[in-house]
Amino acid sequence: MTIPLVSASFGPYLVALAKGYYTEEGLDVQIVHAQGSVATAALLSGSANISTSSSAALSAILRGASLKIVYTMMDRPNYQIWSTAPELKTLKDLKGKNVGVQTRGDTFEIATRLSLEAAHLPSDWVGYTPIGTGTAARAVIQSGTLPAVVISKEDVDALAGTPALKRGHMIVDTFKTIRMPYTGAAVSAKFLAENPDIIKRYLIGTMKGLRFMRTFRAQTNKILKDAGSNLNDHDLDLNYTDVLETLTATGEEPKENLRKDMEVRASLLGIAADKVPPVSKVYDYRLLNEANAELDKKGWKPAP
Repeated sequence: MTIPLVSASFGPYLVALAKGYYTEEGLDVQIVHAQGSVATAALLSGSANISTSSSAALSAILRGASLKIVYTMMDRPNYQIWSTAPELKTLKDLKGKNVGVQTRGDTFEIATRLSLEAAHLPSDWVGYTPIGTGTAARAVIQSGTLPAVVISKEDVDALAGTPALKRGHMIVDTFKTIRMPYTGAAVSAKFLAENPDIIKRYLIGTMKGLRFMRTFRAQTNKILKDAGSNLNDHDLDLNYTDVLETLTATGEEPKENLRKDMEVRASLLGIAADKVPPVSKVYDYRLLNEANAELDKKGWKPAP
């Protein structure tokens, strides 16, 4: 199983590993740290069985890769679009201006495009400038070198009370305004077809991890710390709080949200609307539903 980094955004998997939930299902799960593009290539080559970078997998699927997304972990991006000037107060005010995102085509950009759509504005209303992550993004909003920046709630908390936020305006809180599936588990279609029992048992372990994470804050943070998180205790707890609010209840996302997200991503990739595959060709929640039903029938509850 590939994981790009140790954070609460990947908590259910790390909890399931630490608590022995995968082992209980007869699985020996090994973690390989890999970013989305590398993880997707590993799925396609067969050198990895599961990737937790479903956004990268989705882009590959839209290009024709034979992959499936079997679990959606988060569907409310905890991002905010902030202006760096007092006169810029709405998305309409950003016409023709550049917005800072981590990297081109990432979930920050997709969240912005969905926000524009929700505001009935065209997708080319703004331009996009990659600014990196963490301190780099914070530095841009502090310096005011770009008219607007998309930053995580974690970065907003870190900048609270600084002149940067007092000078500008929060234009959109995407957590409150849009739904966007942006992380989860992906597998190759071949592995899914040949090993449905393994995938189901993996999903049972993952859902146990999700239920534990929802129930036990301190224990989850300790697991993340032990797994190698480089955040201090305060930031680790902020990260947990931010992620907890974005978690899907059962790992499944409504079809209309999946479809809208696919269409935005396809437009970014230059794929014509009539070439976007049906949701059923991309997402397969059947084993996830079986996993949840099995846990519910047993009345399974996490213990600290």
